[in-house]
Amino acid sequence: MKRSLSFAIAALLMFTVLFTACGGGDDKTLETTLTSDTAAETLPEDVVTGREGAKDNIPDGLNFDGQVVNVVYRNEDWYRQWDVEGENTGDLIQDAIWERNNKVEERFGVDLNLQPTRTTGLGNVASELKTMVLAGSDEYDLIVSTANTTITQSLYPYLYEMSDMPHLDITQPWWRTSAINELSFDGEHYRYLMGDNTLNDYFKCGVVFANKAIYESVHGDPDDMYRAVLDGGWTYDRLMELTTPVYSDINGDGIADAGDRYGLMVPNGYNETTVHMMFGCDIVTYARTDDGGIDLSVFNNEKNVRVVDKLIEVLHKTDGVWQSDKSIDNSTEHFAADKSLFWTGRLSNVVQNVMREMTSDYAILPMPKFDAAQENYVTYIHDSATITCAPITLAAGRADMIGAVLEGWASEAYRTVITGFIETAMKVKYSRDELSGQVIDIIFDDPMVGFVSIFGANMKNLFNTCTLNGIASGQNNFASGIASTLDAAQTSIDQYLADIAAAN
Repeated sequence: MKRSLSFAIAALLMFTVLFTACGGGDDKTLETTLTSDTAAETLPEDVVTGREGAKDNIPDGLNFDGQVVNVVYRNEDWYRQWDVEGENTGDLIQDAIWERNNKVEERFGVDLNLQPTRTTGLGNVASELKTMVLAGSDEYDLIVSTANTTITQSLYPYLYEMSDMPHLDITQPWWRTSAINELSFDGEHYRYLMGDNTLNDYFKCGVVFANKAIYESVHGDPDDMYRAVLDGGWTYDRLMELTTPVYSDINGDGIADAGDRYGLMVPNGYNETTVHMMFGCDIVTYARTDDGGIDLSVFNNEKNVRVVDKLIEVLHKTDGVWQSDKSIDNSTEHFAADKSLFWTGRLSNVVQNVMREMTSDYAILPMPKFDAAQENYVTYIHDSATITCAPITLAAGRADMIGAVLEGWASEAYRTVITGFIETAMKVKYSRDELSGQVIDIIFDDPMVGFVSIFGANMKNLFNTCTLNGIASGQNNFASGIASTLDAAQTSIDQYLADIAAAN
């Protein structure tokens, strides 16, 4: 008998979760038992609401008689498990991904041929995809890879115009419409998709982790952090206020090093986190012109200068801040060992064994606001998130099938995979308390990508030159960066748009 998804979610949250994120256990298994209280109300058999009842507009009965859909994806286990193939091994989300693929194959009468790239690593994968596309190969129907392996290779002119693909409707909730528009040049034509057909853009959201045990020992009730977020008062001034009193020279050597305790830890290599911090301040970086162009002059504005100043103050002038000796993935080790109250990371860190086995409870918070006047929290999706595109050589007559499969792939994931990920994994399995669920909803409320960052190579890396590099060095070089780069960046993006027009 069918039930509404809202009822299903309520039931999930009433499960007794026997996962050991709070006490050890098998990383691959999330066991649940349903309490007797959930055996109550049911809905009429023909009533289906919520995500479970969300339907796409693909005609019923569409069948492609066993045709093979060839998909190439970045050859690394992370992308295989969380984006494309999943695994039928008992993990809640990876099982759902695996089952999603089966449902799509059955629904459309297709065979999904999911193939990794021949090479591994960012540079090699980027070169392989570029060679394939420029050679006019029709070996693959779809490319599922990271933005920094495709967009940075300037492949846009050689990709299929997705706005022409049958059955695709990016206004549907399973597509990240604002991000798709951001990755286009005029907001109407697009060749890169982001949506629920992959999971990685959720994982690539920048967040602040907070050690609740340290907070309680220094500041009091750790739920105050959640209240600050929900009240709109989670700002960089508040972060600095909470950071300063925490530092302690634990090992007594008189040197700020890995043996001490900090108020705020950022990963080695500032740009891994400062890009999230910068966009989190709700900055304006470009404008679209009426003729379909890009105007970079608006990037030169007073708020951007003030934001750079603020982040320099946070990272270089606040007591108790430490740039870790480890990368954004490996600095998890320090945080899990109670070395810092706050740590800027990404949601992907929650699935690492060291975080799941962490003894102290932690909170997950959005990036702070620039100031209290900022209306909303802004979550930035890193450039290593996954996008989907198709080569311009997509064989004639296959667009109808590919469009249907893509739309069905994303809508099925919306009903099943993403619901399980947000409501069960993020709010139960990877969280340590109830209030975090409300904050997770804020984090996932339309996270964004940054046009001037992700297309940086096509505009002389204007964004990095004027903002991130100065934040890393502790010297605000925004004005000098504008003077040396803005005109050249505008010329570069104008030429890129002309090249795209000429290639079409």
